[in-house]
Amino acid sequence: MTATDARGTTLAHVYDNLGRPTELREGSPSGELRAKWVYDSISGAKGQLTESTRYADGAAYSSKVTSYDRLYRPVKTAVVIPEKEGKLAGTYQTGTRYLPSGLVGGISYSAAGSLPGGGYTTSYEKETLRPTSVLASGFKADTSYSLTGKPLQHTLGATSGGKKTWITNTYEWGTRRLATSRVDREDQPGVDRHNTYRYDQAGNVLSLSDTSRSGTDTQCFTYDYLRRLTDAWTQSDKACDDDPTAGEIAGPAPYWHSYTYGKSGNRLTETQHDTGGGTKDTKRTYTYPKPGEPQPHALSSVTTELPSGTATRDSYDYDESGNTTTRTLDGTPQKLRWDAEGHLAKVTEPLEESTGGGEEGPEEQTTEYLYDADGNRLIARTPSRTTLYLGQGHTEVTLAKGADKPEATRYTPLGSGNEAVQQDDGTLTFTAADHQGTGQLAVAAKDLKLTQRRTLPFGGPRGEKPGSWPGSKSFVGGIDDSADTGLTHLGAREYDPATGTFLSVDPVMDLTDPQQINGYTYGNNSPVVNSDPTGLLFGGIWKQIKKTAVAVHRQASRWNRASSSIGRWLGSSVGRRAGYHVSTVDYRRPKPSPGPSPTPGPYPDHGSDPVLNVLKFAFEVVLPDADAWQGCISDPDVSADCASAAMDLPWFKVLKLGKAAAKVAKAAEKGANRGKGVQRGAKKGARSGCKCFLAGTGVEMADGSVKSIEDIELGDKVRTTDPKTGKTSEHEVTATIVTDEDKHFTRLTLKTPKGTETLTATDEHPFWSVSKRSWVEAGDLTPGTTLRTDDGHTTVTVKSTHHYTDRRRTYNLTVEGVHTYYVLAGQTPVLVHNSGGLCPKILDETYKSASTPAKLEHVIDPEKHGFADLVARSGGREQAMRRIVDSLGDVSDLPTAGRFEVGRVIDGENVTIRGAVVNGVPRIGTAFNPDKFPGGK
Repeated sequence: MTATDARGTTLAHVYDNLGRPTELREGSPSGELRAKWVYDSISGAKGQLTESTRYADGAAYSSKVTSYDRLYRPVKTAVVIPEKEGKLAGTYQTGTRYLPSGLVGGISYSAAGSLPGGGYTTSYEKETLRPTSVLASGFKADTSYSLTGKPLQHTLGATSGGKKTWITNTYEWGTRRLATSRVDREDQPGVDRHNTYRYDQAGNVLSLSDTSRSGTDTQCFTYDYLRRLTDAWTQSDKACDDDPTAGEIAGPAPYWHSYTYGKSGNRLTETQHDTGGGTKDTKRTYTYPKPGEPQPHALSSVTTELPSGTATRDSYDYDESGNTTTRTLDGTPQKLRWDAEGHLAKVTEPLEESTGGGEEGPEEQTTEYLYDADGNRLIARTPSRTTLYLGQGHTEVTLAKGADKPEATRYTPLGSGNEAVQQDDGTLTFTAADHQGTGQLAVAAKDLKLTQRRTLPFGGPRGEKPGSWPGSKSFVGGIDDSADTGLTHLGAREYDPATGTFLSVDPVMDLTDPQQINGYTYGNNSPVVNSDPTGLLFGGIWKQIKKTAVAVHRQASRWNRASSSIGRWLGSSVGRRAGYHVSTVDYRRPKPSPGPSPTPGPYPDHGSDPVLNVLKFAFEVVLPDADAWQGCISDPDVSADCASAAMDLPWFKVLKLGKAAAKVAKAAEKGANRGKGVQRGAKKGARSGCKCFLAGTGVEMADGSVKSIEDIELGDKVRTTDPKTGKTSEHEVTATIVTDEDKHFTRLTLKTPKGTETLTATDEHPFWSVSKRSWVEAGDLTPGTTLRTDDGHTTVTVKSTHHYTDRRRTYNLTVEGVHTYYVLAGQTPVLVHNSGGLCPKILDETYKSASTPAKLEHVIDPEKHGFADLVARSGGREQAMRRIVDSLGDVSDLPTAGRFEVGRVIDGENVTIRGAVVNGVPRIGTAFNPDKFPGGK
């Protein structure tokens, strides 16, 4: 297949008989070979890619997979650089280790420059699979999360006893948008950086107030009707003025910029106001082709009017495909050449006139770029150095002109855009990013030396530029090429922060967004709200994944409606047993924070992996020995055997188990032998939040009257029944619970003695089933199930159920004694359980009081209280305490007030917890492992 672009450049794509790309040639299928792909040459990995190679000037630059595991995941890879590159030539290897959950457990690198071979390992929460710890040679980084999956704190520090740096975040209630972000260094008085964010109702950032060592720097932002940035300025007060005025501009790096735009998204003017209060503004006017002419979004010129009255003009030329071919800046032409695939290949500009008297050198200086077969930047050659980029940026190897040995810089991602940067001389630095992933602070691990830099909204430098900065990463994590070309490399494209535009047309367009159709603008001209580190689409691929997830959900919903009984069984039962519900997924780009994760719940080891949980349920359906499967997934040493067996399952032909069943039985036997003594407990889902009702739901009071659940107050008495004894009495309400986080509901249609009525509850709320003689969650009730009424003789029958997703405020009660009360279906009372377990909000309060340094020192003493193994498995003392706190919500055995001592099982180990319930919130006094801490027995 051949494709010819507007330049007349033809690319020939060659495929094998399985439709896999094998060659890329220029001009024709027999033309110059540009790239090649090889498959099937690794034993045990038929069908998998072995090698991709870029060919340039007769040399081959290869990326190889040298080993796959049983699940066809690359375990060992290598980048091979030819001898042509001199001291950069060689083979650079990378190893990847996977966990039974499928997540990456570790990355290893070969030596580069003076950096020895090394790598890092990643630990995850067993319940949610969120990354909690990164451990590498020389440093460790820990992360704690809120119950909604937002990163609360990053703890960064050297492993050699160095002092720590903390990055602490808070979030708005309801929207979960980043509210504050604070950086603190251990034993350093004062605040290193404290960012406060303020938003409008549409989510636009209205202000970003940064209190740091250099003072208060409040950036204020206004937008037009299309959310495009119109004004950005700084002031020293945290509260922004409605409109900027010259006299109010202040701060350690003051500026005031104004922008106007055309209807198509082209920037028309930019005014750089005089921050001194005078009238010395600089105005830049942007021009484009006239309407109806080709390339209407391609910037033609920028005229700059200086305060002195002098005017300068920058001009831009393009090829037929929309690539910028010439930029004439301040009268100096810069020529850009693009390769056949649309990558920037060469930048040429005149040398500045020499003031010395030496021999004449070249009249031009040249910067060249080479890309791998997949289009990622591989090598950059500038007049002063050559840089090799490995693993899409995890390591940079730089050979300075005339040097005998290359130097390396290695980057390790720590979450939320933060990184650890290891330089060739062994220096280790942590960089702390803003909400867009741009590094703003650098903290030296050895002595905690602090360096700060600031940027303008569109990525240009602001204020005093630091003398040095670790690594080459700049705006939204892109490569800073400003010293060589004046540009920033953002993934697939080159970006000019001076104009807020890319130099080539966006290869990915969202044609449903008229502003995004403009192929050159950055982030729809809203750089404070949107970020585009890939150069493909602001928000990156996550935006498209979100759309896809919504579409998949809609299709699944249609299928469920068409096959209601089977659909409900698979959609809800599998989801419930796996600890989640199939619903619209809100994926977010991994800056600053990961997307929402399930609320932590009481799972056995490895049982919280969604894949393994779904597989577990499927095997329970088709295997006679479900307990054997439970033993299989409970042991990390045999989970891989289970996964391998699962790969052999013919999922839509469950009657043909054959070989797969034998594999699972064998793996389960291994698990059963190794897993003796491990408690196999409740299959409780991750949704351990409040079990609640909507406002307006009636509750039967002790005197027979009815009161809406939202109107009930502490001390009110309600009618209660112990369903096991049948005894009915009255008890006080000891707590009223309100939550705004419930979203999974079941609407019950009930046949009552007085007719058909409906009642809506959260999926998890337990109802007493007379027919099943047990508590059954609303989401698990099925037609024909009978429920208890207040007279104990008549029953209510479930006619049908409807399950849906919504975000509504819900209410629940805590009732002393038997923990039950009656809600009304029409005029008929139905027995339900009260808050069987603790709400996330209450558990958060418990954790807040239990995670102070003094409390952690007392309770989570690895040696004294027998928690050494728990701390090691959890990834730290804070994480171990989080798990202890969460376990309090597993069982409804806490008193409504006063002291308590309860037992829990965490990772197969007994844990005793002592404390007291104060104002409805459990407060932990101490905890210990009674089997390892004799003093606690």
